[in-house]
Amino acid sequence: RLRNSILTLLEGHLQHFDLIPMDPEQIEISLRLVRRHSLRAADAIHLAAASFLAREVGRTHLQFLTADREQASAAAAEGLKVISLS
Repeated sequence: RLRNSILTLLEGHLQHFDLIPMDPEQIEISLRLVRRHSLRAADAIHLAAASFLAREVGRTHLQFLTADREQASAAAAEGLKVISLS
């Protein structure tokens, strides 16, 4: 019952996002980030997507928001402007 409520809530939130599939380059960036910063897979994917986007729009136009200290440290080391909630 709780699971169904959470899934319904998640589906509602996802309607406000543009989801795009990862391409091989983003997967490679994720793997490099895991090796370089010892990130968890989901954190590396999040950071890889931001790094990829930063290349497309310019690093000065992108802010990386996270509540995870290790991810914030890795994002800063990768040259992203970080807003840390931790």
